[in-house]
Amino acid sequence: MASGGALDASQEQIPGGIGGREANARLEALDPEARTIAASGDSNDPVLADHGAYGFDGVLAEPYTARGVSQVLDRCRRGPRRRLHGGR
Repeated sequence: MASGGALDASQEQIPGGIGGREANARLEALDPEARTIAASGDSNDPVLADHGAYGFDGVLAEPYTARGVSQVLDRCRRGPRRRLHGGR
């Protein structure tokens, strides 16, 4: 853990790979009770502004902190499961 409580999280973009929204839809098809968290370093990503509309149960924006991760995990564990409606 770096000073200030920030966690070092690496992100990889895979050319031709699926994005978070598609991965979320596939996970929901496999396990409707799965809890998913959107994570992004792109402040313009529309999922960060309205993660529930995309079927995510929580959201993390960079830089990640131990407190932020703990809070989103706790909310996701206790809250109702969000489901995709219309497959955005």
